[in-house]
Amino acid sequence: MQRLTNKQYQDYLEHVVIPLFKRIIDKDFYSSIINHKFKMEICTTKSASSIGCSSWEEIRGLSYKNLERSTLAKKIFKDAYTAASREDIHIYAQKILTLQKRALQEQTIISYIDLLPYNGIYKSFQTIYVPLFHPSGVVVALQSYSLEFRFFNYQEYFHNFPIIQSHAQLNLEAEFSEREMAILFLLCNGASQEQIGQILNISRSLVASIISNQLCGKFNIAGSNTKILTQAAINAGIHRQMPPLLWKPCIITLGPDT
Repeated sequence: MQRLTNKQYQDYLEHVVIPLFKRIIDKDFYSSIINHKFKMEICTTKSASSIGCSSWEEIRGLSYKNLERSTLAKKIFKDAYTAASREDIHIYAQKILTLQKRALQEQTIISYIDLLPYNGIYKSFQTIYVPLFHPSGVVVALQSYSLEFRFFNYQEYFHNFPIIQSHAQLNLEAEFSEREMAILFLLCNGASQEQIGQILNISRSLVASIISNQLCGKFNIAGSNTKILTQAAINAGIHRQMPPLLWKPCIITLGPDT
């Protein structure tokens, strides 16, 4: 197979790949072009905003390859890049880089789920890397496509639950501890009190006590009613974002050979 010079790579990107990609730059989805040196060439506006940037020009040249530079990691992960999370973020960013290399070198499609705090927000994404070919047959870049991915329960956020309007709003003056937010999130996503205790490494009786003595009151629910509390928390949107207490970086590769 013919080898390309760096100039041939860049010329094809600049004159073919990037002009074609610019047609979708303002579309409402996450996509990007990663060159053969694993650096970002261009991305959609939505992708740029997901890491706190206003345009693709701000992210051009970013790469997981150089993530050990704290300034770069801070740019991508913001305040979630801390002494406690730094090592895990580096480990899983290197795994993403490994997947990029495999997609490029083996000329194959790679799919994975990642949970990293882009722009300091804990969200999960399913990402697919698709090789882009030069007319010579050489892979010159990867195009990524990403979708937000839901962990835990897959029941469309309990759309079948009856909505109890009298408990639909959270008391915005109430303050919630990290543990309380984690319990609410897990309740919303189908975990039992026993399972919540196991996840948080506390007893089931303590979970029940927090629900009864702390959380129900903050939602203005008389007594202790887990079902009503769960519905109220869903109505308040607590099910839509994983609390930091439950978050840990991870990469899940998809497919039989990944």
